[in-house]
Amino acid sequence: MKAVSNPFTYICNFSLTYRFFQIDVKYAPVLPAYKRGERTDRSNYRTTSLIVSLSELLETTMFNRLNRHLNVNRILAPEQYGFRRGNNMENAIFSLKNTTLSSLNKKKVIAGLLCDISKAFNSVNHSVLLQKPCYYGFRGIYLNWFGTYLKNEGKNNYFYSWKEL
Repeated sequence: MKAVSNPFTYICNFSLTYRFFQIDVKYAPVLPAYKRGERTDRSNYRTTSLIVSLSELLETTMFNRLNRHLNVNRILAPEQYGFRRGNNMENAIFSLKNTTLSSLNKKKVIAGLLCDISKAFNSVNHSVLLQKPCYYGFRGIYLNWFGTYLKNEGKNNYFYSWKEL
């Protein structure tokens, strides 16, 4: 096991020390994954990559560090249910139902706005997105690392849009 864990540890530490996500590690075939709707409409597909183990290890490491920072500094609102351990769709539904019934019992007016944001990340401007971590206290190594991760900087760029395949 050490024969595998030592190189992985070295590469993770190297990535964090030198503040970049190596593009070669991100190499992955990108395939279209059908979501719903008309199968002939390209907008009903999302791109899915078959990410290699090393890339997943680096992503998990950074996710854990980011998550710890967000929790320790109480940055996320209690109403944020997605991507949080112990919070799931059932918790969100229970909270909504509880708040609604409580308001009805108090004869309050209730209004709701529901939005389908399933394709929202496809339209996020990465430059704008990178301003958010800075606002919440991420500096230096971590901010640079996320920048190289999102921007695909480096001499090799192996990612292809499924539309190009």
